[in-house]
Amino acid sequence: MMFQRGKFNWTYIQTMHTHIVELPYVNNDLSMLILLPDDISNDITGLEMLERDLMYETLSRRTSSEMMEKTEVDVYLPRIKMEESYDLNSTLSSMVSK
Repeated sequence: MMFQRGKFNWTYIQTMHTHIVELPYVNNDLSMLILLPDDISNDITGLEMLERDLMYETLSRRTSSEMMEKTEVDVYLPRIKMEESYDLNSTLSSMVSK
C-alpha cells in the first residue's frame, strides 16, 4: 500500500457524487487523477454512476486549475506495476522501405 499526505488539487463533483484528487509526477509535468465515487444507497453504485455519467468534457472542465483547490489529503493506493511490450519490427520496417 502506498500512503502519501500532502496538499493536492482536489474537487468534488456533486452531480456524480465523486471526489477527484490530482497526484503530480515528474516535477509536475505529469499527473494522475484519482476518482473516488461515494457509496450510493439506491439501486446503482457510485462506480456505476461514475462510469455512466463521466465524459471527457465534464472531466476536463471539472479538473481545470480554476475548479480544483489545494487541500490537505491522505492518499492510500495499492502499489501497482504496469508493463507493456509491442512488436514494432514490421511497422518500423515498412516505414524505412517507403
